[in-house]
Amino acid sequence: MVVKQFFTWQTLFTTTIPIPSAIEARVQRRDFVVVHGVRHDTILNIHSMNRIHLLPPAISRSALVYGTPLWLVGVFRGVFGFAALLVMLLSLKDWTVLPLPVQLLVPILTPSMLALSVWSRPWNRTVSFIANESGLFFPTNSPIQLGLTPPAQEHWLQVPWSRIDNLRISREVGEDFPALAFDIQISDAERTEFFTHVGQAVDGDSQHGYDLSLAFSHALPTPKSTLKKLLLLRGRQETCS
Repeated sequence: MVVKQFFTWQTLFTTTIPIPSAIEARVQRRDFVVVHGVRHDTILNIHSMNRIHLLPPAISRSALVYGTPLWLVGVFRGVFGFAALLVMLLSLKDWTVLPLPVQLLVPILTPSMLALSVWSRPWNRTVSFIANESGLFFPTNSPIQLGLTPPAQEHWLQVPWSRIDNLRISREVGEDFPALAFDIQISDAERTEFFTHVGQAVDGDSQHGYDLSLAFSHALPTPKSTLKKLLLLRGRQETCS
């Protein structure tokens, strides 16, 4: 743990705040942002052109949380659990007649599928982004993470609507399914930290000042319904400004 001084714009004085040394090397200053009446810690990265938050934005009624629906996550976990029990029952019934490779595979498959069913950590990160009137918020971690140890500190990149353009229905590179797509302005450091796991649109155009064309090909929620909600949120922001 190290101690570093930060300038807080709201209070106009210098205060001393302890932060982990892993973050200290990347931080320029720290202040606060109020979103829907809730104060959020914010990191302003030296190499960042957008805001990086330590916490996700407050979820208002109008906000859009884009990711795998919770009910679908429950279905996936149930399928893994049912498959584990089915494999175990079938193998016990005919264990003596099973080939040796199958006998060796069953003790590996059954615990693995059962763990995916009852262990919540792999399913904790299923959100691709959160949208509200101020822009889009992207998590550092990929949507689904496996690991025996907790993931590192998660940050959220806020990209304002002024740096997002060309919301549309397109396709992800290498896929034939419809995808939600849009162009964003980000730095190279932000691209490395937040978007290495995100697909790119086949019709991306970087000639108009936009650095990356993202594509999200989730089946649910559908790209068309998500596009309508995003256009509505951006329209509200333009009306307020």
